[in-house]
Amino acid sequence: DSLIYLVTGWHNTGNIPDVQIYDPFNDVWTAGTPVPSVGAPAYRVFGGSGVILGDEILYAGGARVSGFSFVLGDGFRKGQINPEDPTDISWSTFSDIDALNYRAAAAVLPQAEGEMPVWIGGSNIAYNFDAIAYNGSGPVEPNEVVTMYSPSGDSLFDKTEAAPPIMDLRGIAVLGPEAWTMGGIDPAQEVLGSVYYYRVEEVSTGIESPSPEVLNWISLAPGVYQFPGQWSSGQGLLQVFDMTGRLVLEQSALEPVLDLSQNPAGIYVLVLHEAGELRSALIPR
Repeated sequence: DSLIYLVTGWHNTGNIPDVQIYDPFNDVWTAGTPVPSVGAPAYRVFGGSGVILGDEILYAGGARVSGFSFVLGDGFRKGQINPEDPTDISWSTFSDIDALNYRAAAAVLPQAEGEMPVWIGGSNIAYNFDAIAYNGSGPVEPNEVVTMYSPSGDSLFDKTEAAPPIMDLRGIAVLGPEAWTMGGIDPAQEVLGSVYYYRVEEVSTGIESPSPEVLNWISLAPGVYQFPGQWSSGQGLLQVFDMTGRLVLEQSALEPVLDLSQNPAGIYVLVLHEAGELRSALIPR
């Protein structure tokens, strides 16, 4: 309910099994049960990503040492946290599930039937900081896959071409059923300045996954942004607020261009009033 778990990773010369737990309230670190050192797929990876759902740690992907290079660990791992002792963790894997992903972003999104972990972006090849593959094959391209975990079915399922091609995301900002990713690396190995908006519709079964809605800000000039017209029918009202709650811009939704060039740098909130409903998104300035 209040702890941050740092699971495996890299230190100096190799992957480590360490599990470190941070208590923000007391500003204290403790050691948890390390991930197993044996077993396939390997638990010890760097560049993996995961979430906590209830008393379970779920993490996927990442890279491990193989000879003189690094290959992706294809395991989907689970750690059962003892609620009476949060340092006591029982580790297991799904041996029949492939979860190839490197430096993806993971989050838990609320659904009508409960919370759903999702993984967005990443790549299927491990790469160095410059987006060049460790294996010598050259530039790496991001994938366009959203991977979802169904707690009821205890299974993973993918929605291909459901996300923009971005890797190196590391994190997702979540507000209710909506999520945002910022930055990352694009297929041309360039650092992105874009913000993407996602909304995973209600999922009734673990058989099929919906396509997330993506809001891709288009920068027309410094501080001037445009969003895709399909986000609004054009019949509503757009309002932009700064992080203090002050209204800084108001206009018809018929005009999809937002001019914040005279406003200071920061994060702004776009609110759409349409057909008696409210929708919101973040704008980086």
